[in-house]
Amino acid sequence: MYNYQIFKENSAIADNQIVFGIIDKIDRAANEWSKSVIKNITDYTLQEITRAGHTVVVSVDEETILTYIANTNFKYVVMITTGTEFIFDPAIPNNATINKNGDTFLEISKHFCLNNTFFLAGHILDRGESYYELHEQCYILNLEIYKQLGCPKIGKVEYQCDHEQTEPIRSVDSIHDDYTPFYVTTGDKKRNYINKCHGWNIISIALNNKLKIEAFSDQLRFSKKHYYPDHENAFSKEINFVYDRFEFCSSAAISPFNSEPFKTTEFFKSPIEQLIIPASGLNWVKHLIQYEFQKGTVVKFYDYSLPALEFIHKVTEWDGHDYPKFINQFFNEKIKFLNNREKILICGPKDLDSAWNKFESSMNWYDVWNKIKENVTFEFYHKNLLNFNQPLNWIDADKNTIISLSNIFNYSGTAPFYSLKTRLLAENKLLETLKEINPNLYVYLNRRAAGGYYDNQTDVFSKVSDIELINIENLQKPSWHNNKDWSESST
Repeated sequence: MYNYQIFKENSAIADNQIVFGIIDKIDRAANEWSKSVIKNITDYTLQEITRAGHTVVVSVDEETILTYIANTNFKYVVMITTGTEFIFDPAIPNNATINKNGDTFLEISKHFCLNNTFFLAGHILDRGESYYELHEQCYILNLEIYKQLGCPKIGKVEYQCDHEQTEPIRSVDSIHDDYTPFYVTTGDKKRNYINKCHGWNIISIALNNKLKIEAFSDQLRFSKKHYYPDHENAFSKEINFVYDRFEFCSSAAISPFNSEPFKTTEFFKSPIEQLIIPASGLNWVKHLIQYEFQKGTVVKFYDYSLPALEFIHKVTEWDGHDYPKFINQFFNEKIKFLNNREKILICGPKDLDSAWNKFESSMNWYDVWNKIKENVTFEFYHKNLLNFNQPLNWIDADKNTIISLSNIFNYSGTAPFYSLKTRLLAENKLLETLKEINPNLYVYLNRRAAGGYYDNQTDVFSKVSDIELINIENLQKPSWHNNKDWSESST
């Protein structure tokens, strides 16, 4: 029996129905490039799953994961391999064929499990002379039925092993290529097959017991991504999604509303004299209201995205009327020359009017906005704080200050290209420097770099002097980091 590891976040609201398994196939990566990128992607994927309250079980062996899970009270398991990631937010490349409704795989899969009667769901592939395959990139099992069946093996790949199976009945039409049926059901004819593909046994058992097998819907398919890291040519093609997302997030995306919740602290003593915050949304207004701005209060917006800074600069010049109209006018003006402008997305809620009405009605908006315009000054800085050689001489040490670092050390747009170790080093370096500037600065971190691998609270809002630095050697280490790449001393 292989070893397994369990990851979960004590500070998250636990989901006791759906558990996730990650099968570590990192050693099958075609080269060091794909191995490095897939490690980064898998680290972030695990972090986001645990953040949502799910338990994650990790092992190099699929059956080890299922054996452990079969002895728990979870009702469903979502299994993936290293090389699969979920889409966690709507910040996506322009031409990507994925879910664009803002729903994440975690939301869609939960709705699917709780509203469908099935035994097995996934990518079901008709392999012709080889028996049907359950693609290992991602599948979902109903654990109650799985246990009733005696916890059968999934079925490993076996080549050149002639065997007889009842041939499934499949849909005439296909999802895309002719080997991707919309459905398979129990057949009544025997047939000889020459190979056994992954999942052959669980598919055969399901059909022989007339249990329902569901092919993934478009919603499920397009809210995740698999990079085929063990196939160099396929990986070279699929990884363009990640590069496109990075480019989109850094050079096109604007966020008129914040996706993260607005968090407060009772310990910061008003009034606020300096607010340092990423260039997105309207949470900066909430900070000013919560902590009582005054004449001379300065808001310093920073971001690695010039379009985001340009947008927020225009917001500070706006007259305060009809925010959705202002957003659309700004957006349309910026991209009106593009022939493919309909594929460029505004990040955040699709219903701008509802989002604005909710925000505006939460305060005496026009009075607030006019007072901000009369009393507050604004500065703008093009900064990537993941670069820990960035000077911080633009931060005034002697002002009563809140610095929002949001989720910049744990962000889907950058995580594939910054290892968790690099993100953690950047976070630690920044916090160290801020402590030197002024230990009484208040810092808000919506999501720390080590979230998911660290037992303590992963969001903090306190004096920077009270925020502990995290040593990577104290993190729970997943199997794909069993080499020394997570050592404090490694380079």
